[in-house]
Amino acid sequence: MVCGFLLETPTGFIADKYGRKVSLLIGGVFLTAFPLVYAWRPYLPFFVAAEFLCAVGLAFRSGADESLLVEAAREAGLESKAVLGRYQAFQTQSVYFSHHK
Repeated sequence: MVCGFLLETPTGFIADKYGRKVSLLIGGVFLTAFPLVYAWRPYLPFFVAAEFLCAVGLAFRSGADESLLVEAAREAGLESKAVLGRYQAFQTQSVYFSHHK
């Protein structure tokens, strides 16, 4: 949580400077790497490294996905609040159903 909090501003700067798509791509790379590090070795340093990779990935994704979605909805002539609401509802449902199988 501390890493994610500390990384919010620098990753937001990168998203503003290079674009949201770049930020999402970098976040996706980190979020793909962290489970691989978890699975690699069952030792504390690898656990800490994996958690850090996850925090970096989530910080890069934070806000960039919703911002890109709102921008695309406006360009398509859709009401951005409705699109964003559906997106957030889908995320909530997918998290709920993944934990309640």
